[in-house]
Amino acid sequence: MLYTYPHYYRKFQCIASECEDTCCAGWEIMIDDKALEKYKKAKGPVGNRLKNSINWKEGSFLQYHHRCAFLNDENLMGFFEISYTNWIGSHNIYLQQNIFYMAIPILATLPFGSSFYDDINRGYARNVCVRAKKKYYLIAKYIAVFVSGGCVVAIPMVFSFLISSMFLPTMLPEASYTFTNIYPAYKWADLFYVQPLLYTSIYIFITFLFSGVTASLSLFITFFLDRKFVTFVFPFFIYIFSSFCLEMLGFDTYSIRNLVTTTSESGTTFSVTILFLIFFCLSFFPYYFIGAKKDVF
Repeated sequence: MLYTYPHYYRKFQCIASECEDTCCAGWEIMIDDKALEKYKKAKGPVGNRLKNSINWKEGSFLQYHHRCAFLNDENLMGFFEISYTNWIGSHNIYLQQNIFYMAIPILATLPFGSSFYDDINRGYARNVCVRAKKKYYLIAKYIAVFVSGGCVVAIPMVFSFLISSMFLPTMLPEASYTFTNIYPAYKWADLFYVQPLLYTSIYIFITFLFSGVTASLSLFITFFLDRKFVTFVFPFFIYIFSSFCLEMLGFDTYSIRNLVTTTSESGTTFSVTILFLIFFCLSFFPYYFIGAKKDVF
């Protein structure tokens, strides 16, 4: 099939309420037969709102003062705010979401990032390695730091989505909705409109993986710098510095900050896999082989 679209199509982004005009005022907005049948079957608050805002005889949305019934004071379709586009991981256009994405490496290292440093300085690592093989201890420590770092970031994301779902409809998104902030150029956008729950789950899982490997960088640096605060600062530095450098050099596809953000057109399945493997190798193999060669901690 041959597709034809304007040259600016992939770069286009809706500016929402900042737009000078709206297509939802001054003319009748018709509803196709398939959507109309879907709206008739809707239940609960969503169904009530639809039933009171549609001219069922004409098959169109009602108009109030020449404005669509769903058009709010900001010239946005306020009704179609859905849970899939209003949880903390759905975009990063608000301050709280930007802070969350920036704080990922700090949050990830909080539970067990400094535990290896404490084990060495308190003699616990030496006592464990006397009773068990050192390689088992090193692997177990890596798993503990990785899983705890991933969970401490992913669990708030899950709760954010669940809370959002309690107050907003969890309905299939449509590209025509003003509040649908996943544009066609974004990675895996097609999946978002067909399986939004799977799309959301994949992003949470990706964030879990990258939070885990970022937290695990604190293990490697413990061998070189005898300062506990470094175990928190080093992963943050690598996360921010690597993202900044890659974006400055034009390699946005491999920036962690872009890969864990849903509203980024940078990144592919390949780049996500490659970058994760690189960070895994950097966080695990130097730590493991240096630790294994040390006679005592």
